[in-house]
Amino acid sequence: MRPAAIAVALVALMLAGGSRAGFLSESQRQRLLATPAVDRAVVEAFDARDHVEVFVFLGSGYDGGRIDALLRGVPSADLTRRHRFRRVPAFTASVTSRGVLRLLDREAALRVSLDVAIEPQLLEALPLVGIDQLHAIGRTGAGVHIAVLDTGIDTDHPDLVGALLDERCFCEGAAGPAGCCPNGLDTDSGPGSAEDDHGHGTRMSGVLASAGVVASVGGAPDANLIAVKVLPGSGSGSGGDLVAGLDWVLSDRPDVGVVNLSLGGGLYAGDCDDADAFTLALATAIDGLYQRGTLVVAGAGNSGSGTQMIAPACVQHAVSVGAVWDDYLGPQTWLGCTDATTAPDQVACWSNSSTTTDVFAPGGITGTSSLGGGLAYLVGTSYATPVVAACAALLLAEFPEASAAATTTALTTSPVLVVDDTNGLAFPRLDCPAARQTLAPPVPLFPAGGGRELLVLLLAGVGVTAVRLLGRRTARLPRCE
Repeated sequence: MRPAAIAVALVALMLAGGSRAGFLSESQRQRLLATPAVDRAVVEAFDARDHVEVFVFLGSGYDGGRIDALLRGVPSADLTRRHRFRRVPAFTASVTSRGVLRLLDREAALRVSLDVAIEPQLLEALPLVGIDQLHAIGRTGAGVHIAVLDTGIDTDHPDLVGALLDERCFCEGAAGPAGCCPNGLDTDSGPGSAEDDHGHGTRMSGVLASAGVVASVGGAPDANLIAVKVLPGSGSGSGGDLVAGLDWVLSDRPDVGVVNLSLGGGLYAGDCDDADAFTLALATAIDGLYQRGTLVVAGAGNSGSGTQMIAPACVQHAVSVGAVWDDYLGPQTWLGCTDATTAPDQVACWSNSSTTTDVFAPGGITGTSSLGGGLAYLVGTSYATPVVAACAALLLAEFPEASAAATTTALTTSPVLVVDDTNGLAFPRLDCPAARQTLAPPVPLFPAGGGRELLVLLLAGVGVTAVRLLGRRTARLPRCE
């Protein structure tokens, strides 16, 4: 037999006999494809490489001990765990096809999906939504803690140094022993642990809480910021780091009132809570935060889609935010598309929306704090997101007992509607004073008077009788609804 023929025969034998260097045997392929719990994209990824980064979600209530037992049943050569969470029944791992099959042999109630790449989604804005009106009456977000999950924060920026309360990092970066936290590991905590080496997180923090030293005053300038670094300097990270950050806020920071997520990945139509293992994990964390009263605000993304949003914006209990222009700026080309004209409340061509998008806010050219102590002007649903989050902080500072459901309703109840020409749908545009009025208690018909005399006119038939009520408390009188 000739050498070339021998080589072909050997390759055929290896492919028929089993898995090798990123190739699936036919029996492995058919078994994985026949398993609804394993996404087809995972199977296709094994055609290109031996180890694949995956998200594995298990049924709700699955405890850490059972996860540990499940992982112990898979050889380390076939599975390297990346993240395991405390409040989310899931883990991320680098796994071979053999490892996935071992997991399936040991546990039927799981979902296996590719780990999703997460990226940042990149002031006429504040007056447009009325936040300046709330500033004028002393509403500045004092006492509210906002967690910003992003690339970190410029801890020395004069706009932000007074707002920074705490720092944390969950950043594995590329697979390997070294992580992308400032300490060179995949987790870090304490001062400097969320130092920004990209810039996006600093810009989002400026929109939220700038003191106005360099950039304009932020939407909630007296709020406290908790910077959680979940993205490396390259700007592209993993879904596992994002869920780890949310899991930490859920487990360790019950004092957080608002979470700002100007980042995401994938594209999903409608509510995506059970779309794959990644969104199942996201939804578990976000639902936990929602139930305890913490509002999660997330950008819809900048792909110009009229049918889909990125995750986590597509999760039902996240407040998803699209973007409008806030001024007449002439033709503008950003993020791969051009708006021939621009005007206040015009939906930007790059903004995503779908049937489940909750609210729009200004995301046009925004001046904000930038890395190195400076000022930057950029656009994106990233910038619309902290405008909504800042309004939420102003509301929670005044109405601290408001539930996440009530605050969501307030933020998405607006007299101003905008139309996205991409899909013809109308959406509320944030109106912060109107949101405040939604949460405000009803105004009494009469002021509280204790022992003061109140004159009540009672209409009886066609006559009017004046009755003097002495010492009656107005709590018994009807209230305007």
